[in-house]
Amino acid sequence: MLKLGRPADRRYTYKGDRRGMVAAGELMGPDAHGVYWKPLREYLNPDNTTLVVFAPVHPDMLPPGLRQ
Repeated sequence: MLKLGRPADRRYTYKGDRRGMVAAGELMGPDAHGVYWKPLREYLNPDNTTLVVFAPVHPDMLPPGLRQ
């Protein structure tokens, strides 16, 4: 079941060292609401996982191929 509304940011924990996602700037999505997300911050944890914080991308800021 989908929650109503969207969070201002989302977090995801990846296995291993996934630092570099912010520098690469790859967009994730679209999600169930059609929103694309960009990685903003990344943290390598002591247990060898990487926490990545994502923020929504405004539709006007999407590359031409992804605009609706």
